[in-house]
Amino acid sequence: MAAIDYMHRFNPLIETLTALTYRKTLGELRRVVVENYAQDETLPPEHWFWNREISGGILIEHAVHFIDLVNSLTDQKPIQVTGSRFRRNQIQEDQAMANIVYDRGLMATHYHAFSRPGYFEDTSIRLVYDLAQIDLEGWIPLKGRVKALVNDETKEALKQLPRLAIQDAKSVHGIKDVSRMEGWGEPEISIPPSFPDKVRSGGVEYEVDEMISATINLGVSKQMIYEDCVRSVLQDLISKIENPNHTLRTPLEAGLSSLEIAYRADRFARDLNYVSSPVSPS
Repeated sequence: MAAIDYMHRFNPLIETLTALTYRKTLGELRRVVVENYAQDETLPPEHWFWNREISGGILIEHAVHFIDLVNSLTDQKPIQVTGSRFRRNQIQEDQAMANIVYDRGLMATHYHAFSRPGYFEDTSIRLVYDLAQIDLEGWIPLKGRVKALVNDETKEALKQLPRLAIQDAKSVHGIKDVSRMEGWGEPEISIPPSFPDKVRSGGVEYEVDEMISATINLGVSKQMIYEDCVRSVLQDLISKIENPNHTLRTPLEAGLSSLEIAYRADRFARDLNYVSSPVSPS
């Protein structure tokens, strides 16, 4: 028996978001943006991390965790993978990016840099749905912000998110749509007055009556969540050993899928006409 240590899948915050995403509580997930800034002060040039023959590079050694996080949120399949990279010198390739397009329109971007002072270490994950934007904070997400269009049913469902605290709630009737500035003329299509509580996103019509802004917070330390997640990965594997019919939550196939995406992005970046100095205008 074997499993992959993809601990993000066992984070209570990610578990709840996964359930809400699959139930389409907030509509379709359309976009994910991962921005990860890490320190390199403990990674001298001779460190194994910079040796691609050992680590595989940033996307393969590090980004696979976040690629899997996105994969766990959707049953869509990747159909296009591209990548970019930059080396500060011949040894340290310290910036890498992967872009993935999935078969029903989800687009994900993963940017990872190991080049900043530890004081600036920061990871953000933005999830963009038809009816919401959720911004998570932390390499291990512990808290975040939610802005969503809801109705009574979806608002109640969002209460499953850990320590959801609604900061602001406004009726959609009291919110002005500022997407069309004055002077741009009348919209070609007007919303029938008989349907004031419906919005359209991604070609899908949704019934909503409020816009809410809220915070979410696990309320525990990073170390505690890390320990709990690793323990859960091991317990899941033990359950599989004790009961072969148990379905692993982080099977080898999950590791292979994220690794393939990382490899394709890395290969794309390496196949580009890569230069380390400015390109002269032709």
